[in-house]
Amino acid sequence: ELSKYGIILIKNASLDQAKSALTRLYQALSIASSDESDLDGDSVKEFVDSMNDDLNTPEALSTLFKLAKLINSCKDVQDRTKYSSTMKKLGEVLGLLNDSPNVFFQYGASLSDEEIEAQIKERNIAREAKDFKRADQIRDDLAAKGILLDDSSDGTTWKKS
Repeated sequence: ELSKYGIILIKNASLDQAKSALTRLYQALSIASSDESDLDGDSVKEFVDSMNDDLNTPEALSTLFKLAKLINSCKDVQDRTKYSSTMKKLGEVLGLLNDSPNVFFQYGASLSDEEIEAQIKERNIAREAKDFKRADQIRDDLAAKGILLDDSSDGTTWKKS
């Protein structure tokens, strides 16, 4: 029996679920700023009540996911910032959300930041020259290396898949 030796068995599916859950939280943080000046009192109370209930971490985590849902659906920038700040602060209590979303999404990339940025620059030049075949090839090459590009009006960002 493995349990008497203190060995913990973790299945890959469980790790994938945990990564997916953490990705959802960081995705919400990535669309809102966190100035940490104003926190959502109801969410803080719900979180504290959960933690005071025999460290009910599943319930505390559900508070974080409720905040992520609020961030994703909220149109008001001030409210979104308040929810984001609250989620970040409460997540830190659990040892989560300590990194910026960029650091989280770019962790483990097989290329250096400089190499990826050079590829993005080359791709943007190709796009400006209307050489879409070359631009698509660069995107595909990066995707094959686990780098996903996201084009927006603010420019191109990347994250590790």
